[in-house]
Amino acid sequence: MHYGEFARLNFPERLHDLPARMYAYYVPAASYPAVTEIARKEFGEMVPYRAYWALKTAQGDVATWHPSGSDSLAEDWYIVE
Repeated sequence: MHYGEFARLNFPERLHDLPARMYAYYVPAASYPAVTEIARKEFGEMVPYRAYWALKTAQGDVATWHPSGSDSLAEDWYIVE
């Protein structure tokens, strides 16, 4: 696949036609159950997490996200409520 094919497949002419395959969302600070032995040793059964940004990826999983300066200043963001 060359770049032009990728662009046609992933960037439709009208942005609102793009399926919500990727998006970012805020996760507030909370405590979650420890899932590793090292976490249980350090924190007990619950691990305190700071607030963070999460990204739902095009692959269908979730990753933590740290926006770059360019990401933060981009003017093509949409707020969906």
